[in-house]
Amino acid sequence: MPEFVESGLVFTLPDGACFRFESLNTYNTLSGQGLREMDFGWWDRNGSLSLLEVFSRGAIGRLGSADGLSSVCISKIVDSILMLSAMWLGTKTGNCMQNEISQSFPVFREPEPVFIYIVLVSSRDQVLSLPMMDIFNNRLYGKTRLFGIGRVSVLNAEQIIREGPNLGIRVRRQ
Repeated sequence: MPEFVESGLVFTLPDGACFRFESLNTYNTLSGQGLREMDFGWWDRNGSLSLLEVFSRGAIGRLGSADGLSSVCISKIVDSILMLSAMWLGTKTGNCMQNEISQSFPVFREPEPVFIYIVLVSSRDQVLSLPMMDIFNNRLYGKTRLFGIGRVSVLNAEQIIREGPNLGIRVRRQ
C-alpha cells in the first residue's frame, strides 16, 4: 500500500486504487496555468471516490484567514472535479490523465458517490474546522451537487487519524 507524507501525517492509501494529480505529467503541464489539485484521490471497496487535501500550520498561517483558506480550498476542489470530469468525458487532455492514472489501476470509472475531505493540521484546527465546513458547503453547494457530492468534511489531524480506517485509509503522525 502506498504511503505519502503531507504536513507531518503519513497517509497509507489503498494499493492499486489511489492517485495524486501532482504525479501526472499531464497535470504538471497545466499546473502553471491556474489549475490546482487536491493531494490524494482513492476508490474504496464500494466504488466511492474520496478526494483529500491537507493544509499545514504554515499554509494556514500564510493564507491569513478562514476566507483566504476557503478560497484556496474551493479552487482545489473545483479544479479537481473539472479534471475528473475531463477524464469521464473523454476529452483529449482527460484521456491523457486517465491513461496515466490507469497505469496504477485497471478500471478508472465514474464513482457514485464522491466524498471530499479537508484536513487542517494546526494548533487552531479545532477552532477553524466548524466555520470552515460551513463556508465550504455554503460556497460549493450548487457545484458539488452537480457531481453527486454531499457535504465537504473538514477534519483536524486527530479526527483523520481516528476516522481513516472508516474511509479506507490509514493515517498516523510522522
